[in-house]
Amino acid sequence: MGGKSFELVGRISPLEHTDTTFALFQPTTNTRDAQIESRTGISASATKITSLRELLDLGEDIEIIGIDEFHMFAPGDVYVIRELMKRGVKFIISALDLDYRGEMFPSICELLRLSPTELVYKKAACTRCRHFTAGHTQMLLGDQPVTTGLSQVLVDDGSYVYAPRCLACFVWPDR
Repeated sequence: MGGKSFELVGRISPLEHTDTTFALFQPTTNTRDAQIESRTGISASATKITSLRELLDLGEDIEIIGIDEFHMFAPGDVYVIRELMKRGVKFIISALDLDYRGEMFPSICELLRLSPTELVYKKAACTRCRHFTAGHTQMLLGDQPVTTGLSQVLVDDGSYVYAPRCLACFVWPDR
């Protein structure tokens, strides 16, 4: 769809043929995949973690850390990224920036405060108009946008479908 996992795997895969020490992680709350998997079919093994605090237990020799679905981690855990960056660790992070209400995930706000040296913003193909400008995630029940009764908790019980939408096709929730 948008290529964020594809980008992460594409940047990490060449490291397998070097002496660079690296590790890949994704949140345990990502139950869709057992590994980092792009919808294009490429994949990479990753360790599931509950909290970014677990990264503090990594050895001192780690040079690069890849994190998939970063938006699923707690915003308070971003201090771990800052501390490891102070040690010289580099990060390649893949995430959504906006939730199904069109609001920025708190963990992404905290991450951006660290002033990343590079930011690659990927768009997806809108599932409604098919233009490659989707930056929003629409929550659907059946094929209808859910616009009322939304809470901050992202429902992931299989009742809803999440679809990429461009700004023109995104139906904003009631506020």
